[in-house]
Amino acid sequence: MNLFKLLLFIVGLLLFSPNTVSAQTVVEIKGDQFYINGKPSYPGRTWNGFKVEGLLMNSRMEQGVFDDLNPESVNSFAYPDTKK
Repeated sequence: MNLFKLLLFIVGLLLFSPNTVSAQTVVEIKGDQFYINGKPSYPGRTWNGFKVEGLLMNSRMEQGVFDDLNPESVNSFAYPDTKK
């Protein structure tokens, strides 16, 4: 019976704790830069003289190949060689 009361107490603490945090990551594209939680990725950073702020390094995108059907952004991410 004491074990049941202890478990009920712990569950109550977990459910009704005022320190419960609801975290959500927001990823946006502004122009040609990626923003994470309102800030550009790699803020102020360069690599070999190239600005890398706003880029996504080593991005693993499963099923990330798709056709952009949005007429407002379809040309924003065209390939340099084919312009498509």
